[in-house]
Amino acid sequence: MIDTTEDISYPFVPKSNSFLREGQFCDIPLSDGRYACARIMKQKAFGDKDRVGTVIALVDWVGDHVPSEADIIGRGLIEGPAETRFEAVTKNGGQVRGVRPLAADGFVPYVAPTGVGSSIRVWGYQVIKNLAEEHFVK
Repeated sequence: MIDTTEDISYPFVPKSNSFLREGQFCDIPLSDGRYACARIMKQKAFGDKDRVGTVIALVDWVGDHVPSEADIIGRGLIEGPAETRFEAVTKNGGQVRGVRPLAADGFVPYVAPTGVGSSIRVWGYQVIKNLAEEHFVK
């Protein structure tokens, strides 16, 4: 759930997962000058004391400008969600641009699968950019 009592100024470059919240969206600069978009699906990927992990997904959106809330209304996810680190935003040149409640687009907060045969998707920091390049540039 998004903590609405906290004053977060957008855009920002995260230095940990401390100010990441479910529903935030981030830009992913692409090699052709356009932008893709990622959504934060969960603040802490690796447990309650986690300071670096997050869960993100790639949104079905690309544009000539950084994404805005209006751009992502009703847009689905085309990759993920996956557990990763906040550097999936920062080391790819992106920033957190704003927040839109996950439920407003029919998404539910991420819950890691459990049980026999379950698998968890884990991405290195550059995977989301590579996936965005594959979907929108190549």
